[in-house]
Amino acid sequence: MMSRRLERVAAQIREELGLILPLVKHPDVGFVTFTSVDVSPDLSQAWVRISALPTRGHEDPAKSLEALRHSAPFIQRELGSRLRLRITPVLQFLLDRTRDNSGIEALIKQARATDPDHLNNAPDAGSDGTNGEA
Repeated sequence: MMSRRLERVAAQIREELGLILPLVKHPDVGFVTFTSVDVSPDLSQAWVRISALPTRGHEDPAKSLEALRHSAPFIQRELGSRLRLRITPVLQFLLDRTRDNSGIEALIKQARATDPDHLNNAPDAGSDGTNGEA
């Protein structure tokens, strides 16, 4: 479990990375979300988990990950100028596999394939004034 200070630093890093990302000009960076940041107790390392959604021209999340790793020196320099820390943590980018492992998307696709009209015939939540509750 991280201390409160480490949690604050991790949250600040995640927020700043979101502001720095539009400045990264690498063509392989697709639609990336920083899902979590873990910081070492001495603040020398930061593990940044990303989720990369497939979009046209950026179907492979591994390419976005590799582009971020390639751009890490620039990102780290920008981050260092924005953080008020004695040292800037070395960034390690990792793919967040929780969405891949959940299987929810596969279940949704399977449900749609089994009964494609189900969504069209389902009553709207709250259409009877009950907010969908029994």
